[in-house]
Amino acid sequence: MKRFILFLILLFSCTFLLGRTKSDFEVAGDIIQISLPISAATGSILYGDYEGLKQFAYSFSSTLATTYALKYSVGRERPDGSNDRSFPSGHTSASFSAASYIQMRYNWYLGAPAYLLASYVGYSRVRAERHYQSDVYAGAAIATAISYLFTTKFSKKNLSISPVAGYEAWGLRIAYKF
Repeated sequence: MKRFILFLILLFSCTFLLGRTKSDFEVAGDIIQISLPISAATGSILYGDYEGLKQFAYSFSSTLATTYALKYSVGRERPDGSNDRSFPSGHTSASFSAASYIQMRYNWYLGAPAYLLASYVGYSRVRAERHYQSDVYAGAAIATAISYLFTTKFSKKNLSISPVAGYEAWGLRIAYKF
């Protein structure tokens, strides 16, 4: 898992070297959009977490299916006018799918840098005038919601504690497997 963390740090550092012009931002976003899901899957394999890899595959494929179904049914024109496949952002949904999986499956220690990278992807899409902010927000929301459906916390322990929030209610969920 240490290799996985080092890879994320290296990837994050390299993106700042690229992001000077509008096209550099777009290239950096393209790179992260591909490498973040590959990192999530590779990290699971290196950790020997094949159940997590299966959960990521379900989550990632469902996110992409939902995203592209919406792209072709909504038909929103891109800010640069190149086509009508703007809503939602596919780059953002792919990167947030990986980031939310990492955070939900493992922890915030790994998830926070992944979310920063995924946010950079969304920012790069707006900066490159390929998407509106609402496209990026929708892609992130779709990916995160689908990850919540498929991803469970990785634990070698029998105790699980997680936050719960709902309409006019919040608290902690404590579960112990006997």
